[in-house]
Amino acid sequence: MKFILPREPGRDGRVRLSGDDYHYLVRVRRLARGEVFPARRPGGEEVLVRVLSLDRGILIGECRPAEAAGTAKDTAPAELAAAGEASSAAGAEFSAGNGGEG
Repeated sequence: MKFILPREPGRDGRVRLSGDDYHYLVRVRRLARGEVFPARRPGGEEVLVRVLSLDRGILIGECRPAEAAGTAKDTAPAELAAAGEASSAAGAEFSAGNGGEG
């Protein structure tokens, strides 16, 4: 599942995420500076977000169109994004399997 950005990125293509969004991305998904994750803008466009900084409960990320991942320069972020989706899917299966226990 892709993360849905709560608001459109600024003119510089950057987005600031805090509160529950920060907690989910940093504490649950364990993203670190330099990593890339797939997301959707509020309008539905798929983007890749590179984590630029994590400071005082605020994640600042740079959004790029998902199709830009095909360039040689962006090969590693695209691979990271795919790996992030795979680990998220595995986590969803784990959660679904344990939903009735407890």
